[in-house]
Amino acid sequence: TDVDIKYPLRNSWGFLTPALRIVHRNYHLDDASTISRNSASITTTSASLDAGVVFERQTQISSRHLLQTLEPRIFYLHTADKFQDDLPLFDSTQITPSYTQLFRNNRFTGYDRIGDANQFGLGLTTEFSSLVTGEHLLSASIGQLFYLDDRTVNLAGSDSINPAASASPVFLRLQSQLSNLTVNASYEFDTDKDQSNRGYLSLRYQTSQ
Repeated sequence: TDVDIKYPLRNSWGFLTPALRIVHRNYHLDDASTISRNSASITTTSASLDAGVVFERQTQISSRHLLQTLEPRIFYLHTADKFQDDLPLFDSTQITPSYTQLFRNNRFTGYDRIGDANQFGLGLTTEFSSLVTGEHLLSASIGQLFYLDDRTVNLAGSDSINPAASASPVFLRLQSQLSNLTVNASYEFDTDKDQSNRGYLSLRYQTSQ
């Protein structure tokens, strides 16, 4: 059972969304030789606060009249630490780190593992759109997670993720639609190891009809 309670407050210049999440799990297994608990009932609670503001200005680039936005965002998440290593693991996996993950309420898929958390994510996005047509032309984002406590709920085989790190890698994301060319790119830089972790670039050109 998953219960989400949110109270979104929005207007033209920003938003504030406090939320409470309760996840209740029951396991009753006939053959659970590989785990300690074949019958278990566990409830995990999470509280979060998501906030952002939007700044706008008009600008001009190469005779194009554009609207530029600058959108800082902060997301605080606190999830109770519940011991789960002896529970079944059917469909939970570690989510691949990305800019989007900065604002998620669980670092795992599914419900078999609910990650403990005391952290906040910071993100900054700028967008350019046409003042004439309203078409979105370019969006660029940068962000990072900062951990206030070590993470104790982890999966075996996730050695690349340090549960004691004080911060996540820095994530960058770029999306652009210029005429017939579409660009999607992402990049991840590990500040602790001073190295690039992964990157992605996609170019698509569509001829005029």
